[in-house]
Amino acid sequence: MEKSLIKANDFTFDVYTSGVQKSDNAILFLHGWPESGYMWDEALSFFSDKDFYCVAPSLRGFSEGARPKGKKNYGYDLLVKDIMAIADAMNLKTFHLVGHDWGGALGWLVCSEYPDRIKSWSALSLPHLNAFGDAIDEDPEQQQMSKYMTQFQWPWIPEYFIRKNDYKILRDDVWFGVPEKHVEEYLKIYGDKKGLTATLNYYRANFKEIKKRSIELNKIDIPSILIWGKNDPAIGRYGAERTKDHVNGPYQFYEIDAGHFIIQEKTKEVLELIDEHISKYN
Repeated sequence: MEKSLIKANDFTFDVYTSGVQKSDNAILFLHGWPESGYMWDEALSFFSDKDFYCVAPSLRGFSEGARPKGKKNYGYDLLVKDIMAIADAMNLKTFHLVGHDWGGALGWLVCSEYPDRIKSWSALSLPHLNAFGDAIDEDPEQQQMSKYMTQFQWPWIPEYFIRKNDYKILRDDVWFGVPEKHVEEYLKIYGDKKGLTATLNYYRANFKEIKKRSIELNKIDIPSILIWGKNDPAIGRYGAERTKDHVNGPYQFYEIDAGHFIIQEKTKEVLELIDEHISKYN
């Protein structure tokens, strides 16, 4: 895996790549919070060994050169434009798309707005945004699970508690079981005061829109899968099972014995499911 700086949409993004680019063999990976493009290191190795060209950017706010001030600069429409600008800068005309957590949320939007560019879509953990909005509005379990998103709306207080005791909350509760080399990379972002606030702006700019279901998405025609961990403390069954109602194209739902960070917990199982899906539509 190599890291490079890529200029796109008037910003400079950290981008991890692996494999040799050919005419039509690309996979674009989108990360979530609190991670970065580095989370996909094993996926990049796995798929580049299968002759794919793998691209995993650290998105707006997570890349030091793409960190504008203010939550208004982190709306979902701007984040989607970044993703497509990165794809263009990397000469990815069409590509397979894989996303986890916020990368999953943005991936659903990319599939809705740019269906001609996407060969297949693999969502990890995050249901279709409309199904997730329904869950937040209607399901008591999801409402309880999503309380932290409401707390992230407060100014400066979340940053204080996240930084407290050398990021104990992230180290002990969120990154538990995550490889230490990943934690070291993530702390380069979250250990920076501006970086931490920038990444929390994803919640501050978009959570209310998701909850109100005011983000307009088309039904997804692209071949899609959702891989969801049944022990996920942040994403409940309600939205995961209702994602099928928002997909017109070929779709498969996989429930696995894992929590939220399924790519780390069940690496082999998750990568094999993605591989099986991608191989049908390459």
